[in-house]
Amino acid sequence: MDIPVSLVDGAATAAPSDADGKHDVLAHIVDAITNPLFVKDEQHRLVVVNDAFCTLLGRTRANILGRTDFDFVRAEEARIYQAKDKVVLETGKADENEEPLTNAAGKQHWILTRKSLIRTPDGHRYVIGVITDISERKQMEVDLREANATLKSTMEKLADSERLATIGQVAATVSHELRNPLGAIRNSMALVHQRTAGKQLGVERALERVDRNIQRCATIIAALLEFTHKRETVRAATAIDAWLGEVLEQYKIPDGIVLAPELRARDEIAIDKEQFRQVIGNLVDNAAQALNDPAWNPPADHVRRITVRSESAGPHMRLSVIDTGPGIPPEVLPRIFEPLFTTKNFGVGLGLPTVRQIVELHGGTIDVESAVGKGTTITIFLPRLADAAPAHGHASDREAAA
Repeated sequence: MDIPVSLVDGAATAAPSDADGKHDVLAHIVDAITNPLFVKDEQHRLVVVNDAFCTLLGRTRANILGRTDFDFVRAEEARIYQAKDKVVLETGKADENEEPLTNAAGKQHWILTRKSLIRTPDGHRYVIGVITDISERKQMEVDLREANATLKSTMEKLADSERLATIGQVAATVSHELRNPLGAIRNSMALVHQRTAGKQLGVERALERVDRNIQRCATIIAALLEFTHKRETVRAATAIDAWLGEVLEQYKIPDGIVLAPELRARDEIAIDKEQFRQVIGNLVDNAAQALNDPAWNPPADHVRRITVRSESAGPHMRLSVIDTGPGIPPEVLPRIFEPLFTTKNFGVGLGLPTVRQIVELHGGTIDVESAVGKGTTITIFLPRLADAAPAHGHASDREAAA
């Protein structure tokens, strides 16, 4: 081991025989240290390394001494090392840093390096570093994070399954207990309409409100039952652009809103057309309701537009519904797919959960991006026909749980 004389006894004028003996003793001591150890001069050249350091790098001592980090590790790693060396050389303060190191075989380690400054009587400065390989600890941290993420996901799915099971039980009870009374009320209201027709008793508007609310209750019951019912899909190869064009052409958009199809996917996908008609209807309805929100006051020249866009995206077809509405508040956005969650004063909060349910049943994914005051984009990815995988059974995990 070629150890500078000034590092042996602090005296550049040491006698050769004494220096040689001290070289041998120091070399044995340095190599006996189990942690990788190195010494660098002010030009970042390695002037002392021990056996453990050579083993870590997978290189011989002769291949290391006199060279800089850039000669045997990746450039981005070498820059990190030399930046820390510079801090120690300029400040004289010790430094401790976790950093990656890739050896000669291409294996990446995570190391904890403790560096300090050595000053010799002849004015030279050196950086001495001791390394602890923390790769195993880092891998344990990664494994722990992944385990925590998996546990969190599992707990969320369990909570979702329990929630849906409860909704299913409630829906069955509500349907059984309320449908008969609602039917009796509807029949009675029909008789009242018949008996009061044309008599100008001033109760016509009140009777209409009763009818509307009876229908609303019936709709809520039907939505609950449909959401928790196991869906059977009948998928067929569908030229998505032509099908979407027909669906949107038949859609009645509220006055003052522009519906702008941008259909350029040219893909075939396997879908249950009736279920996806419901998906498109829900998404366009939601966008239209947002654009007509009475609490939103955009500039007079603001264009209220809903864009339905289809396009190819690798092995998928990307379907986007984009509106120029008020957007979704950040505190609401994470909850929009929760069953029974709604910010509206009508409805039951099953529109978007049903959309996600249908999309996932078709092997797809759905994502939402929104900015307050700028609008919302809902994006669905569906596998193209050639890449479509068969669904697992007839229902998603959430449906099966319910």
